[in-house]
Amino acid sequence: MSNKSAIRDIFHGVRGHMETMTPSIDKKNMGIVCDTYDELKKRLSPELLELHQKLVDALERNWAEEVDFFFTEGFKLGVFIGIECTES
Repeated sequence: MSNKSAIRDIFHGVRGHMETMTPSIDKKNMGIVCDTYDELKKRLSPELLELHQKLVDALERNWAEEVDFFFTEGFKLGVFIGIECTES
């Protein structure tokens, strides 16, 4: 039996937790995003900046909910696959 166990890794916090996952980020693209966003904020009037921030906050909340949904669905699928593997 192998010492590698995804179940134990999850239990011990080695994997499956936001704090242990490092997504691959395109640094060049992220630089473009940051620079463009900073320039946009400089050019917007206070009223438009407030409206823009409200939009960005709402989009980020939706994105976070979507990520949570897909993680949950993926985890459920993994459990179902594991159960099916144990069936004769």
